[in-house]
Amino acid sequence: MTVSALAVGRLPLAKTASGHDRFYRRTGKPQGVILHHAATTSDSALAGAFVSPRRELSANYAMLRNGDLMAVLHEEYRAFTSASPKADSWGITIEVVNSSGAPGWHISERSFDMLARWLADLSQRWGFPLNRHTVIGHREVLARFGQGYATACPGGIWPRMDELIALANRYRSGASGQPAPAKPPTPAKPSTPAPAKPKGAALLEGHGVGDSVNVSRWYAYSNAALTSGKRLVSGTYRIIGVTYRHRGGEPVLHVQDPHGRKTWMHYSAIDGVIKGAPAKPAPKPAPKPAGKSVAQMAAEVLAGKHGNGHANRQRSLAVNAATYAKVRAEVNRRV
Repeated sequence: MTVSALAVGRLPLAKTASGHDRFYRRTGKPQGVILHHAATTSDSALAGAFVSPRRELSANYAMLRNGDLMAVLHEEYRAFTSASPKADSWGITIEVVNSSGAPGWHISERSFDMLARWLADLSQRWGFPLNRHTVIGHREVLARFGQGYATACPGGIWPRMDELIALANRYRSGASGQPAPAKPPTPAKPSTPAPAKPKGAALLEGHGVGDSVNVSRWYAYSNAALTSGKRLVSGTYRIIGVTYRHRGGEPVLHVQDPHGRKTWMHYSAIDGVIKGAPAKPAPKPAPKPAGKSVAQMAAEVLAGKHGNGHANRQRSLAVNAATYAKVRAEVNRRV
């Protein structure tokens, strides 16, 4: 049975209240990793959850608040971590104790570094690459595997996923956990200039995080929990999340529209990128005309341009009550 050499100890795992084990044997080798935050700053609270008869929680690993890696369940076993048998069978799971509570739910820098080293170790031993398809957060399980529930887990790890994977890949490529020295670039021949590298993390068709994409038709993602019930329209979107593959094999991207609304979209919706058309920038709103001064409005009232009666004049001037009061005062001063 396999446990990472980075683990410095083991946390106990008890049977459930009904007397059943909290794990099953995997049918195949692990294909990736699912990251969870423990939603607690207490090591004992997480350890207690693994033996509590009121819960059926388990994980392959746990990371304590100080960054110590603890084994819980051998890697050949499927844990009960993600509320998704498919997901937990697919990947090795870990619960990480937080260094701070809500709303950030951060983890310590030592935990972050150890997490990257652990990912590198798993990748080398099980033979899967480290990218946003093989290293996912708990919040991605529902959409990807069709099981589970909507969640903000893995908390403060989520906005640093790309950073974590990049660090893990450096550890994976280096000797003794140290990043390997960069190879000198091969100069391009004058007659054959080297093609420009895509921005951000590489996606299909050579596009990545930070790129803008044009969408002429909208394929709403089927899970309302991810879209918050909002159906976005065709237009220009910015990629803010790296792709993973949907059950049918089609990638799904996390995108943001010009108004700051975020959702998920199928890759097939991105006509502009697939056809190689450059993304059109969002149109800039036309500048609003400068408002009239109180003196100008008072002059118009005295000239009879806004009719009679205060209610009619305020409506005609299209100002609030406070501004209209200033106009009245200026009119009274002049008469």
